Amino acid sequence: MSLLVKEMETLIKNKISQSAQRVFQYILDDLRERLPVHTTYHNLRHTLDVVECCNNYVEVYDLDEEDHEHLLIAAVAHDYGFVFSPDNHEATSANMVAKIMLKHDYNLDSISKVRGLIMATKLPQSPKNFLEEIIADADLDYLGRSDYPEISLTFYKELSHYGKLENQRQWYDLQIGFLENHTYFTAWAQENRQPGKFETLRSLKNQRAAL
Repeated sequence: MSLLVKEMETLIKNKISQSAQRVFQYILDDLRERLPVHTTYHNLRHTLDVVECCNNYVEVYDLDEEDHEHLLIAAVAHDYGFVFSPDNHEATSANMVAKIMLKHDYNLDSISKVRGLIMATKLPQSPKNFLEEIIADADLDYLGRSDYPEISLTFYKELSHYGKLENQRQWYDLQIGFLENHTYFTAWAQENRQPGKFETLRSLKNQRAAL
């Protein structure tokens, strides 16, 4: 078990109910065992990064325990479908977590909220409430961070594995177009990630022009 996973499990412990901890741990263990090695971006590290970002939003906006639980379960499960296929993985993830939550006695309202949170990460993002805005922003938090180059390289490798990139020029065009059309929804992300995203976009355009 990696240090990152251990740290995350310690962070979660005692912050949410035992039922939520069991769901969280079940999914985390399943991801660790079943995610294909070629998912270099949609992997355990990305999942835990989204969980950590959601925890940050919980503190920033002083969310209650129920919202916290729903966010964390959705965050750990939002790419769960990649254990089967990248195609329509959000819907697969939502269906998988619904079955697990039912087994742990969650009511249909909670399950519906978590399913909605997972689907809010589907591109193009169209969150329908504040919690969905949070997880949408958390999923793409790295766009405005200094570790964007490192993380984007893992995405480049993953897309290349699936045969979705023909050359580096296509990669730059894809990323530039995505960043130009992307919007952060929460006030926190707009203040703390939007400026960095603009710098990322400027850098990408310069690199594209140099090809």
